[in-house]
Formats: sequence, C-alpha cells, structure tokens
Amino acid sequence: MLTARHCVARLEQGPFNCTARGELVDNPTGGGRLGLDLPAQSLELYGGSTPRKEPLAQGQRIISTLSDTICLDDIAFVVLDRPVALPALSMRLEATTRVGEPVVLVGYGLDEKQSQTIDFRSQPRRRKAGLSIADVGPDSIDDGVTTAAPRTLWLKGPSGCNADSGGPLLSEKTNAIVGVYSLLDGVTCTDSDVRDEFVHVRPFKVLIEEAFAAAEAEPLAEQSTAPVPEPSDASPETGTAPLVQSSDHASTGCAIAEPRLGAFPASTGAWLCGLAVVACTARRRAGGARGARSVSAGLRADRPAPDQALQPRPSRSHV
Repeated sequence: MLTARHCVARLEQGPFNCTARGELVDNPTGGGRLGLDLPAQSLELYGGSTPRKEPLAQGQRIISTLSDTICLDDIAFVVLDRPVALPALSMRLEATTRVGEPVVLVGYGLDEKQSQTIDFRSQPRRRKAGLSIADVGPDSIDDGVTTAAPRTLWLKGPSGCNADSGGPLLSEKTNAIVGVYSLLDGVTCTDSDVRDEFVHVRPFKVLIEEAFAAAEAEPLAEQSTAPVPEPSDASPETGTAPLVQSSDHASTGCAIAEPRLGAFPASTGAWLCGLAVVACTARRRAGGARGARSVSAGLRADRPAPDQALQPRPSRSHV
C-alpha cells in the first residue's frame, strides 16, 4: 500500500515553513518534524466500498524514506499481513510528468469544517477531475532550484483538503499513480490561490523496489493508455483508494478517527488516512516468507538526501 509517510510516522504538530529546496525552517514548536514510523501492527486497512465494517488487513511492515521532516520525501509503503481482494493501481515508473498534464485526485471531497467529523464506515471516497499539474520539481537539487521542491508536484487552486493525506493523484489518461498527497500551502483548502503539494512517485524507484521485494510482489507499471472511470466530483470512488486507520494515539496528521467507533470528532487522538493499493498478488508464496531486510536509521545512500535551505515558503499545513 502506498501512502504519505506522515500518515504512518510520528509527526510533531504545529505550524511550519518549508524552503524551496524542501527543508524545514526551524521553529520553536518543532512543527513539521517526523519521527519513527508507527508500529505497523497498529494500522488497519479498510476497503473503499461502503459500508466498512471490518478491516481487510493489518500492517506488517512499513518501508519509508525515513525523512525527518514533512517537507521532503513524504512517502511510505505499508506491507500488509495478508493478500487483499482489491484492484491494484499501476504506478508511473518511467514516463515524464509534465506541467499541464490532466490528473484526477482521489479523496473525501470535504472542506475543513466538514472533515472535522468523518464516519469512516460510510464516507465515500471521491474522484475530482478537471485538475492539471501546475509545477514539477527536479528529481535532485543538483538539477537546479525551481519553484517546486525536489521530487514534488504542485496543483494550483482548490483540489484536496484535510483528511486527504496519502491519497493518490492519478493520470487522467492512464489511471496510474503519479503522486501522493502531502501538503496544503494556503490559509484554507478552498482559497482560489491555494497550492497542494504531492510527492512525485517516479523518482523513488529504489524505495519501490525495496517495498515490493518485502511484499514478494511486482509493481504494476503504467501503460500508455488505460480505461478510466467517468470522473465526477460527486461520484464515489470505489475500490482504488482504501483507508488506513491507526490506533496509535501518539500520531495525528490525517483525519482524526477513533478505531471501530464510526463517527469521530477531532479531539479523539487517532487518525484515518487514504492510501492506494499498488500490489495485491504475491510474486511467490510457496517456500515460506523471505527474511526481512533491515532498514537503516537515518538516510540511506541510495535514497534522495535533503537539500540545503534557501528562501522559506509561506506557512504550510499537512493534510
């Protein structure tokens, strides 16, 4: 399962700023800093179809970039404890993502006030079409500083909102995942000049290989064309965007939820988040499970490293 790292890691709450290079600007609250991944077993997976009664699976292992801030490389995979009968989405692994490319965002379709209380048993997932890529960051800071941080994509104008963290941004043409929803840059998600930041999937090939090796599965690569459901702001998305729910009360950062209770106010302390199914069929099951590979603490040499600070951007909020 593919999601945002801040959905499955400990997140320091509070306002924060990010630089154009994707670094967190120091602040007195420590807002925007990420800590250790949550216990994988605390994550429950629910399908996109409603009503949702019982979890389809639980987390077994989290594989992430280990980024220590939400400003950069906010992406993670959750290996599940069992196969799930959900349709899997392909991922953009090779094709270039371009400014102006039509995309579709999967989320709840709620504004800040509405998302304060979500009934996860019945709230449908929705597709928002009519969007296009406004900016594409470089794969590496060595490629030059732009208006978008490395390995990010931007949408301009209202699109996602609170509780949509970890949801997939899909190519309108191929239905493949091109990005993962991470940050909202604006006062509210309905402002005309709001910007939404997504982690660009394509630069993370090493992480993708590691996650699929752990799941003993193969990623579905994007095809040149694919059938896409007729998009509508009001039509529910069924099957391609399940939910992950955590009972770990030390982390928030996505929609607040209370496990197994249905409707939940924002003060309960657990949370609900969107993911995308990217593998359902194991590559091989016979012969027992492969030994788990260790994930080093801190940055890995084969993953993108944080870049040095430049000029701070306006205050951000995670979604």
